[in-house]
Amino acid sequence: YGDGSFMQCLEGGRNAVNALYAHIIRDKRHQDVVLLRYEEIVERQFSGWTMGLVNLNRINMSIMLKYSETPTFNPYAVTGEASQAMLQELIATASVIGHA
Repeated sequence: YGDGSFMQCLEGGRNAVNALYAHIIRDKRHQDVVLLRYEEIVERQFSGWTMGLVNLNRINMSIMLKYSETPTFNPYAVTGEASQAMLQELIATASVIGHA
């Protein structure tokens, strides 16, 4: 989340994920929704999570630069694979707070 943008990883059964994504697209609070990556998985990577928030004060800018050309998060300028890897690294470095 930053500059009015946020990234969310949806995991679960195909029908449930598709229904939730369709709901997000129809929600008037969301604009410019872009699907970065879609794939079937064997096991969930974020099974113990509900939602988390990136603490912008705790981000090591080298992580952002590892996956992006600039230190500012731009979900439209990175691949889905890079977005997912960046999210996993932010979680591993305790840059994500407020998860359940």
